[in-house]
Amino acid sequence: MSGAGAGFGLRDTLWALGVTLVFGVLLRVFVLDACRVPTVSMENTLTPGDHLLVNRLAAPSRGDVLAFTIPLPGGESRVFVKRCLAGPGDIVPPGLGQAAGTVMPPDRYFMVGDNRAESRDSRSFGPVPRSAIVGRAVLVYWSVDPARGGAQGIRWSRIGTVVE
Repeated sequence: MSGAGAGFGLRDTLWALGVTLVFGVLLRVFVLDACRVPTVSMENTLTPGDHLLVNRLAAPSRGDVLAFTIPLPGGESRVFVKRCLAGPGDIVPPGLGQAAGTVMPPDRYFMVGDNRAESRDSRSFGPVPRSAIVGRAVLVYWSVDPARGGAQGIRWSRIGTVVE
């Protein structure tokens, strides 16, 4: 079949796939990142097994759920997902131990989990530098209950949840 209205040929299909691939790679490299929530520290906002899209271009601000890296002993680092309670120039709210009342220095953010009783956060490792922030969590794109796993553990109701 040839001529107008013949439909997509192999060349058109390959071109469309190529453009989609390039666009996806550019998005992943410059705009979006992905991370997984491993613990209960952000319940009830996020649950263990939630996989998040992170906007690298969003400027961090108080109240945002942010992904950031913290160096670990041995030269490795780990991605944490916590809520920003104070940014540069903000005062750390009361009820957060020794840090309460502290004014955040320039380019530093005070991060805590929504489930504070079960969260390792700025109360233990201190304020997070701006350079360590990956971006703002925006969407749950996949969620699997770690206790169940497999197809039975997929939490369909969480997929597409906007992170607030």
